[in-house]
Amino acid sequence: MGFWGGVWEVVKFGGRVVVVGTAGAVIVSTGGLAAPIIGVGVYAGGKAVKKVGEKCDCKFIEEVGDFVEDVGLDGLTGGIFNLGTQTAGKLAAREIARHGRRMTNGAKLLIKIGQTIKIGSKVYKVCNNNLEEIEFITKAREEAMTVIVPSAKKLSKKFLW
Repeated sequence: MGFWGGVWEVVKFGGRVVVVGTAGAVIVSTGGLAAPIIGVGVYAGGKAVKKVGEKCDCKFIEEVGDFVEDVGLDGLTGGIFNLGTQTAGKLAAREIARHGRRMTNGAKLLIKIGQTIKIGSKVYKVCNNNLEEIEFITKAREEAMTVIVPSAKKLSKKFLW
């Protein structure tokens, strides 16, 4: 990866903390209801910045856009999952209250739906994290191979020929 690659990873992490923290503050102030909308806005902004980077042939701006795009997508999906869980829970509570605090089949179904959405959210996060790790490992392997292969060729020429 090299020194500058490591610096870039630290800068990306710091930027992600700032963007996620800002978006999180806005989402919390709206009670979580605006999370999908904010996620779409951040995603669209990242997409626009990425296109500007591609047109200008600037890798840095392109990477920043890609990063912001990822943050927006995370906000969108997390917001949708959260909104689905909240809605199912509220509907189940209404169903229980309507029937004199008794658990009905409808309420049980709504609770199961909320739990299923919550499980789906966790599965999505695990898959997303695994994809990021795979990308990181692949990039590291490619960078290592660009160093190892030329060195191996030099050594083989030196000792074998």
